[in-house]
Amino acid sequence: MGNSQGQLKSSRFENALHMSIEQSLRSSSATPHPLFSQLYLEKDIKVGLPEVLPVPPDHVDPCRQVAISPRGSTQQESVHQRGPGPPQVPPRLVSPLPPIPGPIPLVHGPIQRVVLPPSSLAQSYHQQRYIIPGQFPPPHAMPPLMCNVPPPPSLRHSDKPPTQQHHHSRLLSPKEERSPRGQRSSASPARPATLEGCQDVGFCKAGADIRLSSIHAKLPDRFVLVGATSPYLPEDTLVAAVDGRFLPLPGNAQSLHLTGFSGDCVGCGKRGFRYFSEFANHINLKVVSEAKKENHLRYYITLRQGRMVKGALIPWQADAAAREPRMLPAVVEVPPQSGDGRTSPDREHPQGISDIHVKEESDPPGSSKDLKQPPKKRHRFHNLDEEKQAGESPVKRRMHSHPPSPEVKLPPSNAKDSAFVPANLADCCGTKVAILECCGSLPSLHGHVSDVSVSALFRRSFLRGTNELSEGAQTENTLNQPTRILLLIKYLLQLGPRLPYCEGFAAALTRAVTETDGSLGGTSSVVTREQLPSLAKLSADASHGSGRVVVTQDSLAAGLTEVLQSLASSLSADRCPDYTFIVCDPEHDELQFCVVVSGPLQARALIEGSTSSADRANQHSTIAEDILLLASHFDKSCQGIELDDLIAKFSAHLDGKVFPPFNSALPAKIDESEASEMKPTPYEDLHERDTSLHPHQIRAAMMLLSRVCSIADRDRSSLDLGRFTEVGLLIVTPPSEVLYEQTVDRLHSSRILLDVNLVSMDSRDAGKPFVMKLDDRTGSQSQLEDFVANVRSKAETLFVVVLDSVGSDQSGFQEIADVPNVLFLHVSSTPYSLQTRNTPIPRENEIHMDKHQYVEGDSSHSRYFGIRDYQASLGWTNQTPLLQSDETFELMAESLLKSYPDLHSRIAGTYLLVRQYSVAILNAATGQNHRGATDATMVTVQDLIASPLADKHGRGPMVLLRIPSPQLAALAYQRLRQVRDRLGLSYRFEVILAGPDRAVEVHQHFLQRLQAWRGLPSSWAPATYEDLEGLPCILILTDEHTHGESMPKSLKVVDLRLVNEGMFDLAGLECELGLASSHVTRTPVDARSTERCDGDETGTGDESTKRHEKSEQDATTATRRMEADEEPPLVLVSRQAFVVLNEAQSGGYACSLPPCNDTRWMAGLRPPLTSSSSEDRSSYYREWTESSHEMPDTMNHPRRLLLYGPPQIGKTGAYLHFCRVLHHMLVKLQEVEVDDDHRTTGPSNPDPAPLGGPPDLSRVERMTFDTTIYQERYKHCSLIWHPGMSKQDLTRRATSDVQGKKNSTVLVKATKLTSHNSFHSCEECQSYCTGDSTKESEILTTRIHEFRICDPLLGEVSCQFIIPSQQESNFIFENETGSLCSLHLPVTGQENKQAVKSPMFMLMRNLPEQSLANLYHVMDGCRHTLVLVCKEKDTDAIRKQWPCHTVLVLPLLANSMGGGGLKYFVKRVATQNLRAERLRYQTLGVDPGSVWPLILIMEDWLFSWRKTDMSRSEVEVSLNSVICHVEALPDITQFALMGVDQWSTRSKVTQRDCRKSFVDNMVFLNVELTEDVQYNPYEFFHEDIDFSWRVHNRQLPICTLAYLQVMVKSTLRELNPPDIIVHPSTLSRGPITADRFLVLPGADDCALLLAPPHFVVEKYLSDVAFQGLLSSSMDLLHHPVLVMEGYISLGPKIPVFPVSSTAGPVSELEGMAFSGLVIDTCLHPVPSKQFIQQSRFIDAAQLVLISPDGNSARTAVMELDLERNWQLETLQTANTREDGPMAVIRGTYRTELSLGIVGQL
Repeated sequence: MGNSQGQLKSSRFENALHMSIEQSLRSSSATPHPLFSQLYLEKDIKVGLPEVLPVPPDHVDPCRQVAISPRGSTQQESVHQRGPGPPQVPPRLVSPLPPIPGPIPLVHGPIQRVVLPPSSLAQSYHQQRYIIPGQFPPPHAMPPLMCNVPPPPSLRHSDKPPTQQHHHSRLLSPKEERSPRGQRSSASPARPATLEGCQDVGFCKAGADIRLSSIHAKLPDRFVLVGATSPYLPEDTLVAAVDGRFLPLPGNAQSLHLTGFSGDCVGCGKRGFRYFSEFANHINLKVVSEAKKENHLRYYITLRQGRMVKGALIPWQADAAAREPRMLPAVVEVPPQSGDGRTSPDREHPQGISDIHVKEESDPPGSSKDLKQPPKKRHRFHNLDEEKQAGESPVKRRMHSHPPSPEVKLPPSNAKDSAFVPANLADCCGTKVAILECCGSLPSLHGHVSDVSVSALFRRSFLRGTNELSEGAQTENTLNQPTRILLLIKYLLQLGPRLPYCEGFAAALTRAVTETDGSLGGTSSVVTREQLPSLAKLSADASHGSGRVVVTQDSLAAGLTEVLQSLASSLSADRCPDYTFIVCDPEHDELQFCVVVSGPLQARALIEGSTSSADRANQHSTIAEDILLLASHFDKSCQGIELDDLIAKFSAHLDGKVFPPFNSALPAKIDESEASEMKPTPYEDLHERDTSLHPHQIRAAMMLLSRVCSIADRDRSSLDLGRFTEVGLLIVTPPSEVLYEQTVDRLHSSRILLDVNLVSMDSRDAGKPFVMKLDDRTGSQSQLEDFVANVRSKAETLFVVVLDSVGSDQSGFQEIADVPNVLFLHVSSTPYSLQTRNTPIPRENEIHMDKHQYVEGDSSHSRYFGIRDYQASLGWTNQTPLLQSDETFELMAESLLKSYPDLHSRIAGTYLLVRQYSVAILNAATGQNHRGATDATMVTVQDLIASPLADKHGRGPMVLLRIPSPQLAALAYQRLRQVRDRLGLSYRFEVILAGPDRAVEVHQHFLQRLQAWRGLPSSWAPATYEDLEGLPCILILTDEHTHGESMPKSLKVVDLRLVNEGMFDLAGLECELGLASSHVTRTPVDARSTERCDGDETGTGDESTKRHEKSEQDATTATRRMEADEEPPLVLVSRQAFVVLNEAQSGGYACSLPPCNDTRWMAGLRPPLTSSSSEDRSSYYREWTESSHEMPDTMNHPRRLLLYGPPQIGKTGAYLHFCRVLHHMLVKLQEVEVDDDHRTTGPSNPDPAPLGGPPDLSRVERMTFDTTIYQERYKHCSLIWHPGMSKQDLTRRATSDVQGKKNSTVLVKATKLTSHNSFHSCEECQSYCTGDSTKESEILTTRIHEFRICDPLLGEVSCQFIIPSQQESNFIFENETGSLCSLHLPVTGQENKQAVKSPMFMLMRNLPEQSLANLYHVMDGCRHTLVLVCKEKDTDAIRKQWPCHTVLVLPLLANSMGGGGLKYFVKRVATQNLRAERLRYQTLGVDPGSVWPLILIMEDWLFSWRKTDMSRSEVEVSLNSVICHVEALPDITQFALMGVDQWSTRSKVTQRDCRKSFVDNMVFLNVELTEDVQYNPYEFFHEDIDFSWRVHNRQLPICTLAYLQVMVKSTLRELNPPDIIVHPSTLSRGPITADRFLVLPGADDCALLLAPPHFVVEKYLSDVAFQGLLSSSMDLLHHPVLVMEGYISLGPKIPVFPVSSTAGPVSELEGMAFSGLVIDTCLHPVPSKQFIQQSRFIDAAQLVLISPDGNSARTAVMELDLERNWQLETLQTANTREDGPMAVIRGTYRTELSLGIVGQL
C-alpha cells in the first residue's frame, strides 16, 4: 500500500482486528476507532492487549475468572492455588486503542459479563508470527482463552465463600450474603493475573534495546562492556556492563578476579545487580542452563572505527575447569489455565525459598488442560521451524533459583528424574510442603506443584569450596558429604518447634571440624557412604516420630515421589513427620540428599518467611475473601453466639449515649454532646521529654571528636581541620514522617543550630532545611541538590552528614563522597549492614555507645532499660517478667491454621487478634465475660479503658499493636474503631493508625485534650508519638520495618504477637524490641548497683570480654530487685521470638541469628562467635559477612564514622552535641591563647622618653638598665635586686608562684597577619609549607650538608643543614664539590634580593605540628631566610611537618641541653658563618666590614605583632614590617641586642618608646659585637636573662622597642625539660624530691638519677638550696644573695644581686651585707680572691660553689681561701659515673669571723 517500511502482516492484521472488535464491544461510544490507520506506522510500534476481557456468566472459564475492578483493572485467580506468591507488577502495555471510557462499578452478587466469540481471538495467538516487544506477558501469565469449557468434576478449594465488596469497616465481621465454605459461588472473582515486563530477547525488562547492533553505552568507572549469548538470539549479542574486578584479564586465564557478580543494564540504566541469575532475568537472557557468568558472558566488547564490535573471548577456561557441574531440577512451565502462574523473582532470599511452577498432569486426558495453549513468546525474527520442533519436544522452563548445568538436557515431564506431586498433599499435611534442596540435583516436579515450595536454605553448606574456615584452609579440615548429611539430620531433629537457620547448621559444622575428641555424638568424625543410611535411621528412630529417613538407590526422584505419596495418604496431619530425609545412594553416581519439611510450623515459617513485602501484598489481595472465610468459621464454632450480634445488642441498649471520657463522679452513661464538651484542666506533671544531656551522651560526643582529631593527625590529606572555620549540618532520616518530625524536634530543643550559627532565629521550622527524608519525593531531591551545591561552594565549611538509621543506603551522596569538606556519620542501633568486609567505614572509626558507659557520674535517676534488660527479666523471681509470650493465642492460631492450611498466617493471626481485642472491649464495656480473648489481651484492654476514668485529667496508657501488613493494619484500625464507637467508648480511648508515610492523626476530642494538658493553642497538633504522652489509645503501627521512632512514657504494652516472619534476624529482632526500650526512673535497692560498672570497652581480648560480662552481671543483679518509680512497658512477643530470647539470656542470640537481610555470609563454615562484646562482634562480622547491596567504591573511607548503640539510648543527643563541640573546636583552632603579662612591678629607672621617636644610641647608653623581669613565665625565677625594690614586689612574686596560678591569657583569632601552625593550610601558603606545586621544575628535593664548628668549650662539633631545593638560593656552595660553604648574608648599603636582611633562626621548642613556623602570611609573602633549629631527636618529626623549611640539626650532645644550649650553638654557627662570608666578600673585592652582622633569634610561639602609634592605639602589623623597621633604624649595627616588648592588655600605660632591659622571645643579635659573650649552654629556663645581663655588664648597648609588641602563644608545657628518672640499678626509697639531688661522694645507698647534671643543679638551686634563709629572721630585701659572673635563679622568694669581678667596682656593694654567695666555675673563671673578701656577709649566710668535678672544686676553694670564713661541706649531684656528676660545695658563714669583721669596720 505504498509503505515499504511498515508492510502489513497477516498475523498482525488479524490481531489488531480482533482487538478492535473487542474494544468496540467494550466501548460505549458509537464512533469507531481509527485502528487501520495505525497498522502502517513504523514496524516497531507496540500494540498491547486490553487489560480486561469481560465474558458473560454462562461463558466463565472454570479455571480462571476475570473480574473488573472499579478502576478498570483485572482480578484473576486460580481456584487451585491458594498459597503465597511472589510480587508481579504488570508492565505498561502500549496500545493504540484509547482507554476505556469509564470504570465499571462493582455490585453485590455475580458480575454480568459480555461474551466474546472465542474462536477468532484464540486463533490469533497461533497465527501471529512476529512478536512485538512488550506486547504480551509471558506464557504463564498470558490472558486466558475466552472459551466456554465445562469445569472438571472436582476442584480442591471450591468450597470457599464468594468475595463481596464491603466497606473496610465490615470486612472483619460481615453478616450479609455469607455462605459456608462448602457452598462457594462459582462466580466469585479470582486473583489478579501478574505480568513481568518485557519478555523479548534483545530487550531488558524495561523494554530497552540491549543488542550489540544498536547499543551506545556510556560506562561508569571500572566497568567494561561484555557480550552475552542467548539461544533465542543467535544472530546478535546482548551487551552488558560488568565491573572489571569480577572478570579475568584478557588473554590471561590465570589472572585473579573476584568471585560473584556486579553489573549494570546498558539499556534502562538500572544499576546494582549483585547476582548473575537476577541480571540474566532482567536482560531476558532466556537461558536453559545454569545462569552463571562463566557460561554466558563470552566476549569483550571493543570500539572499532566508531562502532562497537565483539572483541577477545573472556578466558573462563581455568575457572570452569575448577568448578563442579551441578545437576539441578528442571521444572515444567505452567499452562495459563492451571495454577495461578505466579513466579518468584530470581533473587537470594534470607530463607532461600522460591515458588516453583510446573504443569499439573494429574487430570485425566481429555480434560480442559489438554487444550492447545498459546505458543511461548519468541523473538520477532524467530524461525517457525524451530517453533514446530519446540512443539514436538517442548522445552521445560524452570522457575527455580538454581538452573541446571549446560551439559544436562531438560527431560520431559514423564522422564525418570521427575517427581510427581499428588493431590491433597497440603490438606493432609496441614500446610504446603517445603523441600530443602541440599546435595545433588533436585528432580523436576509435576502434578499439584502448588502444594510444594523449594528452598535452597542449606544448599550453600553442601557446595565445595564455600565452607572453609578461612581462605586457603586445608582440605583435611573439611567434612565429606555423608558427614554433612548426618549433621544436618541431627541438627533438624534437635530443633523441636524452633525454626531452622543456616547459622545454626554452620555452627554444627564448625564444631564438627574443630572437634578434638574425634566424636560426633557417638559416631566417627568422618562418616562413610556405607555408614550413612544406618546412622541416619538411628538418629530418626530416636526423634519420637518427628523425623523419618528414606533411603533409595534408584534416584532421588523415586524417593521424593514415594515420600510425597506417603504424606498425601496420611489420614491426619498429626501422623506426618516434621522432617523426611531422602538419601539417594546410587552405585555409580554421587550422593544425593534432600529434606521434605511437612511440619506445619516449620514448613509454614519457611515458606512465609521467605516472601518479600511485595509478595505479601500480592498474597493479601484476597484478604476480603479470607476474612469472610474466617468469619464463617467463628460463626459455626461459637455455639450460635455471634460477636456482631452482641455488639449490636449492647449498642441498642446504650440508646445513643456514651461512657464519660473521664471523671468517675459522672453517671455511667452520658449524652454524646456532653462528652464532646468535656475538657480537662492543664496537667503540670505531664511527662515531657528530657532535653538535657546525660554524661554518656557527652562521652560519646567527645569520643567522636577525638576520632575526628585522630583522622586529621594521621593524614591531613584526608581531613585538614585547619582550613575549616565553621560546621554545616544535614541529618538524613529514613522515609518516615514521624521520625522526620521527631528529628526536627530534637534539633530544635538542642539549640544546636543557634550554637553553631546556622540560624539566627530560634524556631522549630528553622530546623527543617537541615533534616531530609531519604525518599524519591521532589522536595527531598531538591533539598539534596541544594546541599550538594552548598558543599561545593563553601570550601571553608566542614559539613557533617548524619545518616540516621538509613543503613547502607547511601544513594544520592556518591557525588560528594570524596569531597574533602564532608564528614559522614552513620548512626544506627543495628549496624550490621555497615560492619561487613566491604564496608566503607574503617574499624577504628566505630564508636559504641553502651548503656554501662554513663552510670558513673550520672546525677539523674533515670536508667536505660533495653533489650538485654528485657531478656534478663525472664530470670526475675519476685516480679512478673516484662517479656512474655501468649501461649493461648499461639495455640488458637495453630488450630485455626490447621483447619485452613491455605490461609496466610498473617491474615489468620490478625483476624484472631483483632477479634480478641473486640471481645475484650465488649467485656470491659458490658462487665460480662464472653469467651474469645486471652488473659493478656483482657488485662491490657481493661487497663486501657479503666485508667482514664480513674484520672481527673483523663490520662491513660498507650497500647502499641504491631501489624506489619498495611492492608491488614487498615482493616484492624477500622474494625477496632467500629467496635469502640458502637460500644459507647468513642470518647474514652483513641485508635490511631500509624505508619512511615502517615502523619499522626487523632480525633478532635482527643486533640483538644492534648492541647488542654499542655496549655497550647488550637493550631497545635501532635507530630510525633511522644506528643501522645498520657493519651489513652491503641496505636496500630504498620510497615514491615520500624525506623527508630521514640514512644511516650505512657506506653504500657507493646504487642508483637503478629511479628513472626521478618523478625528472625538480629537487626529485625532488635528493632522490634527497641520499640519498648526507654529510660525509666528507678531506685535500686540492691547495694551492688551498676554504678560500679566499667563501661569503657576500649580494651581487647579477654580483658574487654571480662569487663563486658561483669557489667552484664551487675546490671542483671540490679534489675532483679528494684523499687519501680516507672514501670517499663510489657512486651508480648510471638512464640518463636520468645524461644530465641529465652534460650539465650546471656546475649547469645546475637551469635545464632543472621545479622540482617542486607548482608550475607562469606562462607558456610566459619568459627563460632563466642563473645557478645561489641568490639568482638564487629570484628567477626567484618571478617565473615559482606553487604548484599552496592557499597561506595571507596573502601575504608577515613571520613566515615559509625556511632551505634542500643535503641533509644540517646544517640541523637550524642551526635548533635558532637556537632556542637566540633564547631567549638574549629573556632578554637582559629583562635590562639596568648599570654597577657601583668606589669606587677614598675620600671626600675624613671628615665622618661618621648613616644614614637626612633631610639638614639647615645640616649640609650645613658639609660639605667631596667632589671625588672616582666614576663609571667619567669614568675618562678628570682628577682634581681635594685635599690628601688619594695617589699611588696618580693611578696607579690612569691605569692604568685606559691599559689600556682595559671598565667593570664587572652583568646585572639588568627588573621592573615598572624603566624600559623601546621594545621593551617590554604591555597596561598600550600607550597610554602608542603611544597605542593603543579610545576614539574619545582618538585621538592632535599639535601643534607654537614657544617663543622670549632668550639673552645666543647671542641669540634658537627651540625647538619637540611636544605630543600627551593631554599638553596639562600646558601653558598662550592662549585666543584657542592659542599656547603656558608649562609648568604647581604652587604650593608646594597639592595638585597630579599625583603629582609637578617636571617631568622627559629628554635623548635613545642611539638612540631604546634610550632608557629608558617610565616608566609606574616611575612607578606616576601622571600626570607628561615632556619628551624632543632635537636637531633626531633629531626624526623619536624621534617614531616615542615618539609619545605631549612632545618639546622644540632649535635647529638644538644639532646640533653635546654634553651641555653640551643641558642649557644646558633650563635656559634652565626659567628662562624659571619667569618666565612667576610672572607668570601673579601675575595670578591668587597669590604668585609660591610657584611650584615645581625641575625634574628626567635621562639616558635610568636603569634602576632602590634604597633602603638602616636595616638596610643594598637595596630596589627606584619612581621615583615617589624623586621624592616628595625633594620632601617639609624645605628642599628651599633646595638648589641635589640628586641620588642611582649604584648599585654596593660602595655598601653607605657610612657616611653624604648627601654634598656632584658631581651627575649625575639632577639636581634649583633654577632660581631657579642663575639666574646656567649649564651650559657647549661641553662634550661632563663638563658635570656643571664645573656642580657652579661651583655649589659660588658657595656654593650641594649634596647627594647616598647612601641612594638609581640603576642606570645601560651604553652602549657615547660620548655623541653628533661625527665628525672631513677637509674634502674638502684632502688628508690621514697619520692625523688629536690633535697635528694645532692649526695655525699662515694655514697652507695642513694638513688642515682638519669638526668643532665647541670639540670639537677639548676633545679636544686631554685628549689631547696637557700630555703634555710627563709626560715631565719634575715631581711632578704636588704640582704640579697650575691651571684658571681651571671644570673642564677634561687626561687621566687629570694632576690639575687648578680655582679662581675672583672667589670670594675660596683657602687651598690658599698655598705651592703649579703645573705649568701653563689659561684659557678663551670663556664666562668674563678673570681678574684680580693673581690670575695671585700664583700660583706651576714651571720649564717649560705655558700654554694659549683664546679665541673671535685678537683676543680677543691682548686677554687683554695684560690678563694673559703675555708677561712666558711664552714664547708663537699657534695655532688646524684648522677651516675657515666654522666659525670658535678661537685657542689655548700658552706655557712662563721659567726666569730663575722663579728671580727664588723668590729674592724
